[in-house]
Amino acid sequence: MPKKDPFNSSTVESMLKVPGLKWHTNPPDVIPMWIAAPDFPIAPEVKRALRDAVEAEDVFYNTDAAAKAAMAEKIARFNKIAVTSEDVQVI
Repeated sequence: MPKKDPFNSSTVESMLKVPGLKWHTNPPDVIPMWIAAPDFPIAPEVKRALRDAVEAEDVFYNTDAAAKAAMAEKIARFNKIAVTSEDVQVI
């Protein structure tokens, strides 16, 4: 049996089973359209990175150099725009 795709299989009924205000504030006949409130599971890679950061006690403000370098690489590779990490602003 193929594994269910969590990113394309959400229903109103399944979302009403998750915790949080988004799906438990309005009447059942209202479908909320909030921004920045994902309706899909947290990616395993993100969970792992969060656990690793907590275990390493690396939860303090730090440099964004690695993130800016990764974003510049993606922009150059995917968008075909020549940029450096200095061209990327993280806000």
